[in-house]
Amino acid sequence: MRAALYARVSTEDQAKNYSIPSQLEAMRKFASEKGFEATTEFIDEGISGAVLDRPALSELRECVRQRAVDVVIAYDPDRLSRKLVHLMVLADEFERQGVQLHFITQSMGQSPEDKMLFGMKGLFAEYERTKLLERTMRGKLRKAKQDGKQPGGRPLYGYRLVD
Repeated sequence: MRAALYARVSTEDQAKNYSIPSQLEAMRKFASEKGFEATTEFIDEGISGAVLDRPALSELRECVRQRAVDVVIAYDPDRLSRKLVHLMVLADEFERQGVQLHFITQSMGQSPEDKMLFGMKGLFAEYERTKLLERTMRGKLRKAKQDGKQPGGRPLYGYRLVD
């Protein structure tokens, strides 16, 4: 069976580190153990999982539509999407094309419990992303109130410091 591997990181810093290679290594090993032939790798670097319009994901979806693969492997549901509705749309799209979806971190069974766990992981990924954004904004606001500068030491855009 032909397998497509999908890896994603949200930030350029993560892309520079080892996250993508470690995801790909785990997925290649998984594919080999399951007897799949990893034919294509799709990688989105520095793109949020909250958006559905990602270059490599769009290519993967087209590959699935053309039935060029039988299996899609991602490291974790949150690598595929950080929005529950997008995750469900992708899973349904793959299923309608007869393409199996596999994750390294969890089994993708067909029981009601497996489907519930899949949905819960998607929901937690969305929650985690929202909390991370909220904490980041709170930190930036505190920094701005403290010294009138944004991270990096520059005055806030559109403002000038008055002593």
